[in-house]
Amino acid sequence: VVESGAGEVTEVPSGDRDDYFLGPPPADDDW
Repeated sequence: VVESGAGEVTEVPSGDRDDYFLGPPPADDDW
């Protein structure tokens, strides 16, 4: 689970978990 800035707890699918720990998804790399 990931705690958002609003304090809400969001469940993260195991497939997306790496994006939360290692950085933004490839689609956001344009930043």
